[in-house]
Amino acid sequence: MPQHCNRLCRSSCAYIHSHGDQNRIHGDVKSANILLYDNLMPKVSDLGSSKILSIDKYASVVAADMSYVDPLYMKSERFVAKSDVYSFGMVLLKLITRKTVKYGRNIINSLPIEFVKACKVKGNGREMYDRDILSHDYIESKHCMACLDKIGSLAIHCLKEDVDERPTMAEVVDELKEAAEVVDACKHQRNFAER
Repeated sequence: MPQHCNRLCRSSCAYIHSHGDQNRIHGDVKSANILLYDNLMPKVSDLGSSKILSIDKYASVVAADMSYVDPLYMKSERFVAKSDVYSFGMVLLKLITRKTVKYGRNIINSLPIEFVKACKVKGNGREMYDRDILSHDYIESKHCMACLDKIGSLAIHCLKEDVDERPTMAEVVDELKEAAEVVDACKHQRNFAER
């Protein structure tokens, strides 16, 4: 899972933010705009907004899923590079919890609010993780849990209200690489135990 997230960041948003014309942002990062190709290689689609959105420009009307949009935009009608980071944080939460942004009976629960609340109370969001991701094998489950904890912590970091406290997409890639290393260690231990 983190390898796919890592590829996604490296191949799209991080590239948009750090290569070529650095005044471009995606503006509509959401799970529906992430397509999986061969070998589950993720690709970001719907780059139409990025052609018209420039960093620190005002955009009074955007065709974006408002559930994923940075609260900064709601207040100022302005996108910044870290607005995509906020949206990607929402994607990460959906990925590790398998919940929609608004969920529950009558769609009253907000995924980021509930996840942050769980982390404050319990120290992590484990009670909200998708149980199907976790393995029944103790060694694998322990590493999967550590990986999910890293991704959950990263998601919270991406969702910070203060834009300056959010990581850059390049930093997100680095964090996801660390999460992938946890999974790789898990696979290595499992292979060693099977010998």
